[in-house]
Amino acid sequence: MSNELFEKAPIRTAYLKLAIPVVLSMVVSLVYSMVDTYFIALTGNTALIAGVSICAPLFTLFLAFGDMFALGGTSYISRLLGAGKGEDGKRLSVFCLYGSVAFWFIAAKCDGLSVDPRDFGLKEGELAKIFAVGLPASVTNFTQTLGITLTNRALSAYGSDSIAVMGIVIKIVNIVMLIIVGLAFGGQPLTGYIYGSGKKERLRKVLSFAYRIVAGTAAVLATVVALLAPLCRQGVVYAAVIAAFSALFGYMGVVSAQLGSDVISVVIAAVLFWMVIKPELASN
Repeated sequence: MSNELFEKAPIRTAYLKLAIPVVLSMVVSLVYSMVDTYFIALTGNTALIAGVSICAPLFTLFLAFGDMFALGGTSYISRLLGAGKGEDGKRLSVFCLYGSVAFWFIAAKCDGLSVDPRDFGLKEGELAKIFAVGLPASVTNFTQTLGITLTNRALSAYGSDSIAVMGIVIKIVNIVMLIIVGLAFGGQPLTGYIYGSGKKERLRKVLSFAYRIVAGTAAVLATVVALLAPLCRQGVVYAAVIAAFSALFGYMGVVSAQLGSDVISVVIAAVLFWMVIKPELASN
């Protein structure tokens, strides 16, 4: 993980070399949980499958705590490394790595990271900069936990069969979501490093590639899922949508609530991009 990867390597190579391991780690974790569901499903007892589905939010809750330190840390540390502040990056990596109980192999292979407690230290304002990225990233999983819990609660009135079916569907959809999230989050160190180095032209190219690969992958996977099954974000939008859809359309409202919340979330994300991110990229 030399500086050459961040500074000189082709954008496609650098981005994918960082993002693919993140994608694989996320997908492998979810597939591991799906194996349990598969063998439990062989019993033919939907109540057992429903029980596993009810416990699923714990999985995303653990991911949320890890993201708070890991994603927030990698974003800020990469900006420090890009700005030539390698010692500060190493010092903060101790806090983040122990905080998330991480990604040891990476520390052993990168001179810019450390797990040695003797390198530990925090300066004023650094914790806020870590959590400025880490908290929003972890909110994704915190709200997903809330979303799954709300779904299970809304479906409880329709019996364990409904919870079991939705639990399986959510795990399948989450494979798609985690691939997309992994591609987005995996490129954050590259984005942060180039942002810290002040190379705005290369930053624009990295972001352009990121948007294309994430959007393209999302479109392909969404098409595959749509073709294979007629069944479909979380947090405040999801809570409002599922409450409204459930009241208006009953069982089908609960099933289609994720689609409705996704559409609204895309609109909100687009507005935020044009208001916040695009003006900064356009500035000199």
